[in-house]
Amino acid sequence: MNKLKNKNIVLIFASIFFSSFPVLFFMEPATIFIISIPFFYNILIIFGRINPPGRKLLIFLTLFFTTILAFNFRQLFSRDAGVPLLIIMSLLKILEAKNLRDELVACFLSFFILLSMILFSSSFFTTIYMFLCAVFTISVIGYINSPDKNFYQNFKKSILISIPALFFAFTLFFFFPRIQTSFWGKQTSSKHVSGFAQTISPGSVSSLAKSNEIAFKIKFEEKNFEKYFRGIVFNSFDGKSWLPDKPPKRGPKKIAAPDLKNAFIVLYPTYSKYLISPDYPLDFHERGIYLTNNSTLYSWYFKINDKKLYEIEYTNKPPVYPKPTQKHLKLPSNFNPKALELGLKWQNFPPEQRIEKALNFFKQNNFKYTLTPPSYGKNYIDEFLFETKKGFCEHFASSFAFLMRASNVPSRIVGGYLGGQQNSIGDFINVKQSDAHAWCEVWIENKGWVRIDPTTESEPSRLDSSTSVIFSSGSGSKSIYLKIFEPVLNLTDALNFFWAQKVMGYNFSLQNKFFEFLGLKNQNLFKKSGLFIFVICMVLSIFYLIFKLKTKINNKKSQELILFNKLQKKIKNKNFVKNSSEGYLEYLKKIEAADIKDKKYIKEFLNLMILQRYNEKKSENIKKMKKLLKKISI
Repeated sequence: MNKLKNKNIVLIFASIFFSSFPVLFFMEPATIFIISIPFFYNILIIFGRINPPGRKLLIFLTLFFTTILAFNFRQLFSRDAGVPLLIIMSLLKILEAKNLRDELVACFLSFFILLSMILFSSSFFTTIYMFLCAVFTISVIGYINSPDKNFYQNFKKSILISIPALFFAFTLFFFFPRIQTSFWGKQTSSKHVSGFAQTISPGSVSSLAKSNEIAFKIKFEEKNFEKYFRGIVFNSFDGKSWLPDKPPKRGPKKIAAPDLKNAFIVLYPTYSKYLISPDYPLDFHERGIYLTNNSTLYSWYFKINDKKLYEIEYTNKPPVYPKPTQKHLKLPSNFNPKALELGLKWQNFPPEQRIEKALNFFKQNNFKYTLTPPSYGKNYIDEFLFETKKGFCEHFASSFAFLMRASNVPSRIVGGYLGGQQNSIGDFINVKQSDAHAWCEVWIENKGWVRIDPTTESEPSRLDSSTSVIFSSGSGSKSIYLKIFEPVLNLTDALNFFWAQKVMGYNFSLQNKFFEFLGLKNQNLFKKSGLFIFVICMVLSIFYLIFKLKTKINNKKSQELILFNKLQKKIKNKNFVKNSSEGYLEYLKKIEAADIKDKKYIKEFLNLMILQRYNEKKSENIKKMKKLLKKISI
């Protein structure tokens, strides 16, 4: 491998490495190890430690890595298997590069790796990184094709190309008519599943609450902070677990809500069909997602396997639908006899007093709120209420709902989140998995489904603090670290949220608001398409005028070009005029070989012109050129 080609390969390798680097953070250790093998193999070849592989070895490596990834992921046509395979094939392509075409193909594969990054992250900083990598890859392509092999000059050219292209892309993004739903439902791996519990049973929420991952981010239109975030409602109890309706029935299409409020949510993958909402959501304006009769949001077609951005309308008023049915009172037989007996004792009291008696039971019996409750058997509600008295929110909610049904008060359990941490810069709320929570709703005539949270009767601080704060052992060094870096973390988090809300969340509704701002409210698709074409034409015209103006300005500044154009006008014989395809050195050779008057002066003029244009800028050269131009008469 000669020195010049080796430099091409080094730059192509660097382009693939930079494009692949952020993707590695989203992969498992085993996958990273597999990808690292061809990376190190390329490095050893570049530094001359080993010889490049032959054709047979390359075929073997291709089949080997394909088989390993297929065996590891049980499939190749998925994000988690396909992206590593693309990176490995790009690295193997470098090893078989024998000519300019092979080098360009290997370099172009960097763009596909960059595009795959969208499948893992679409944050503000990821987008900036992708843009810089694209600029670098364009520079490498320019370097490979350029005869002068000046990387710095090619880098400057790639920036000049990329900035107008970026502006053009944003113009397309904001003016191109938006669709209201995605083209397809992306299916990703379900490994490392996170999301609120799909059933309520001992340990279901407490295990989730030990995670410090972000569940969702929410920004309220008004400066208020709702504490309860609704996800899923559990209506049925089989003795061990509380289960939701499958599928949940649709709720009323139109709901009168005098205290209507709005919020914007960035929901991280839940791997379920339920979406999160503050308090009680209202009708959802997106195809495929509907409001259930349990006041939850449900995706009819696809699970939430990727980040979901949406605006939500909600109210603080408890719903009066649906009317309770027998399932809201039903209890399995031969389970928790002590709790059943206690609930039966309260049946003669009014519903409000039955609720009060159950809450007083939690207040007066020293229940302990803990992330590590003991193991429970068949009658776990009896064991929790009358023996251990230690549990997490699912134990409190399950026991309270059981007591209510035993005392003939319709009840159900709601799973979701409670609390969150406010970002002071972006004025939005970060809600983590550690904020996962479960509470109860009971039916009271003329009031509807009323929220009751028995956990806060035992642990009042849970209303204002997350479990990570309540159960944190804490350390001084950690608090000092957070104090130092918290402003930076808040700023980066705020930038990512702003990007998600204003750019990634730029949907049909936001585009309508943008058009309304421009005075184009209630335009049909035909008029919007016409506006889009008009804007594109205007942008292209502006770019063309800027290019022409820049060329004109550059020509005005280049005095040697002005003098050269005067020389061309003096030449009467068109055979000796410079063609547009000729370089200046090529044109000089043509003059040297020609039988033309004042050849000596013309050659000297051209040498000065080339020296002035490409080597050293001196006023003396211009003066000499002017004198020579006066001597030339053809």
